[in-house]
Amino acid sequence: MWLTKSKTQYALPASKSLASKFMTQLLYKFGLGLAIALIVCLFPMPYGYYTLVRFAAMIILGCMAYCYHKEGKMPLCILAGSLALLFQPLVKITLDRETWNFVDVAVALALILQWYRNHKQSKRQS
Repeated sequence: MWLTKSKTQYALPASKSLASKFMTQLLYKFGLGLAIALIVCLFPMPYGYYTLVRFAAMIILGCMAYCYHKEGKMPLCILAGSLALLFQPLVKITLDRETWNFVDVAVALALILQWYRNHKQSKRQS
């Protein structure tokens, strides 16, 4: 009966499971979409667009921080968590337009770089 099985039989192997790899790749693809949305923020857009991008950035960067924490990559975890707090739309951190433009481009470039590294690594493994 399934109730009698020990918990150790359900433990994941030391390497990443297939589902975990899929979720990580999916998260990097969402990060790539966020990078595009951040680049679009350089152009004049309605205020609601910026709020939507901030909300999406908070969720995606928060998920990235969680994944980095699970993988033991603490510097990236702290960076992603800090950026999630910076972008969160609930208690807005007011910065001037030029500063936000710099932050948007820097985060977009970092997300593209992370996607590229993950993409290159997954090609090597397959």
